[in-house]
Amino acid sequence: MYSKRQGRKRRWSVLIAIKRVLFAKKYIKAKNVELIAAQINITDTKFLVIISAYRPPNKNDIDYLKQMIIEINELKLKFKNSTFWLGGDFNLPDIKWPEQNISGSMYSKELNEAFIDMLNNLGIEQMVDFPTRKDNILDLFCTNQPALITKIKSIPGISDHDIVLVDAICKPQRSKQSQHKIYLWKKVDIKKIKDVTSHFISELISQTNENLNIDQLWNKFKEGSNKIIDDNVPSKITKSKYTNPWANRDIDHLCKKQRKAYNKAKKTGKQEHKDKYKKVKSYCSKRNKKSPEHIYARNN
Repeated sequence: MYSKRQGRKRRWSVLIAIKRVLFAKKYIKAKNVELIAAQINITDTKFLVIISAYRPPNKNDIDYLKQMIIEINELKLKFKNSTFWLGGDFNLPDIKWPEQNISGSMYSKELNEAFIDMLNNLGIEQMVDFPTRKDNILDLFCTNQPALITKIKSIPGISDHDIVLVDAICKPQRSKQSQHKIYLWKKVDIKKIKDVTSHFISELISQTNENLNIDQLWNKFKEGSNKIIDDNVPSKITKSKYTNPWANRDIDHLCKKQRKAYNKAKKTGKQEHKDKYKKVKSYCSKRNKKSPEHIYARNN
């Protein structure tokens, strides 16, 4: 997870979360603007460059946006032939997408035009055409490879902004997940393992008079402890396949129910539908948080 803190309170401003199994590295953390970038290996020579940026609504001066544009230009120049994703909350409600018309007056025309010019100069297309906060398109997703994007839509957010969800034809390199043993401590015969351990400790103590040095005693203790665990604690081997064991049918059904309630509330705008969505969202969130704990408890 790559992130950046900003301001006196050192709050999180921008963040990129990438699965550990992907070959990725942080490339830049801009000093004067809220921007961070990372690259993911698609092949040994091709990369997906992801930029997460945030333009605070109180940054009305053109200099802040110009500094952000300089950072983005440098990244685009460095990774000329890479797939480029730029996303974040730019707080530019005056721009009407996808026409790129400027119809509002919340920010200066110069500021809005500077952002549009950057997209056009770099050959990047802004793809969000639906409101992400009230009636405004504030959260943007831009790419130089729009043909790779198969779906882009809004889903419920964790604040007053909706989340922009993007599906893309993109297969990054993964590190192979190695199999390893998991001990199922919940299935242990406590009485039996206590008796075996007690007998082992008695034998070990009796050997202290055999002129063994500390390293020899430690090796005997380590080998004996491992043998007790292997002989008396049930175990299983993890799968080499990447799975989320808590993502079962029940969780999938709840997520679909939440999306359905969200879409209905957004379409009708009725308070009763909004209240129903909030209720479903709260219940779904609680179930999702509990699921990993249940899997862990079941395997231990």
